[in-house]
Amino acid sequence: MTSKLSPSEKQSIILNEAKGIQHPLYYVCHMKNGSVQVRKRKAPLNSPAPAPAPVVQEAPKVDEKKEEEQAYTNKMLLEMMTKILERNSVVNEPNMDPIEREKETKENQEYVQSMEEKRIHFDDEPEPEPEPPKPQPQIRRIIPRIRRL
Repeated sequence: MTSKLSPSEKQSIILNEAKGIQHPLYYVCHMKNGSVQVRKRKAPLNSPAPAPAPVVQEAPKVDEKKEEEQAYTNKMLLEMMTKILERNSVVNEPNMDPIEREKETKENQEYVQSMEEKRIHFDDEPEPEPEPPKPQPQIRRIIPRIRRL
């Protein structure tokens, strides 16, 4: 007992498949030449009807800031950078001349000192107030004017 599908039924199955809705008796097959066919399943798709989503009575509580999602300020970044630089300021390359090693270590320590001064200077400044979000401008549709001769 084979029943042929009408073109409108095939079209609706193809559209639903594109939306992610599967038909229990038919599936869509894409061919190499670009054509699309609707074929009958050997075994019907056993999917129960989707249960309605539960209605939420209360709004979910949102935490202000979580530790994982903590926003870093410039002050915190400068502190982290100076800590890293202090650890890496001494050059320990075995193939380097002792004079060059001392020179590079001195340069690194001067850089760390300048970063420390910037951090101290930055600590003195008050943190700026966050700017309120700017309203997005309305997008107007521009229609070109056509002149007739």
